[in-house]
Amino acid sequence: MVTVANLVVTGSTWEKKVDPLAEALEAQASRFWIRVYSSPMHIMRYATETQQKAMLRELDEWHKPHDVRPCYLVCSSPTAAEGLGGLGSLKQALAVRESQLRFAAIGDETAAEFAATLKLEGIARVRRDDVITPSVSGHVDKLVQKLVDTAPPGSLALILEMSGDKGDLARALVSGGFRVVRLPVFSISVQNLIDLPKSDLPWWFLVSNSSVLKMLVQDLRFQKKRPENVLWMGAFRSIEANLKKLVPNAHWVQVPDLVPVDILETISKSEYC
Repeated sequence: MVTVANLVVTGSTWEKKVDPLAEALEAQASRFWIRVYSSPMHIMRYATETQQKAMLRELDEWHKPHDVRPCYLVCSSPTAAEGLGGLGSLKQALAVRESQLRFAAIGDETAAEFAATLKLEGIARVRRDDVITPSVSGHVDKLVQKLVDTAPPGSLALILEMSGDKGDLARALVSGGFRVVRLPVFSISVQNLIDLPKSDLPWWFLVSNSSVLKMLVQDLRFQKKRPENVLWMGAFRSIEANLKKLVPNAHWVQVPDLVPVDILETISKSEYC
């Protein structure tokens, strides 16, 4: 195939699964003379059976299925909602408490994923509007204040989070008077950039998460590629801002969304191809 550019897709993926965005880009790339490489910088894993049993024991210690007190299930990220979807025993334990459960999420995107997971997995019949969110998406203190204003004193909060999470949300809820049970439903392992083949064509890097940037920049330099000489693209200005802190002269190309055709067209029509 004649190619005009190389595209590396760096999005996170679940263990033993392919990145659906990378797969969709690869399926359409030949129409635009682009070669696609998938290099997930984070691999996500569901909590193990042993970890899940520990979570269930702690949940039962604090809140029995017949307990009439409300229990706030708080989702810390869209990935945490996905992580819950992969844990059968925990889903069942929450489903039998449906009438006592109240729902909250750290932001709008998280709330949408959370509501969809709760409904799809049969945990609770929840609409997006049933999920409490902060007035400023991602603002921990504003979410906690909303919950403090809503919940009876001493209420229980169950936090769906990543293993090894710093615990900012948990500490804020404890300060707000909640009893807190942390549920680390998934973990993340950092991956190195794939070995890039030699090519005189432009290298594009599609980035959907700022947290991978530091490793990406390090790995490019390790492979003797200057981060200033590759082309970076994504749909979020926050990623560009974080990239420029690491690589002030980085070439950033903004796309309106992560639709495969839009991404490929942007590359093929750019001045660099």
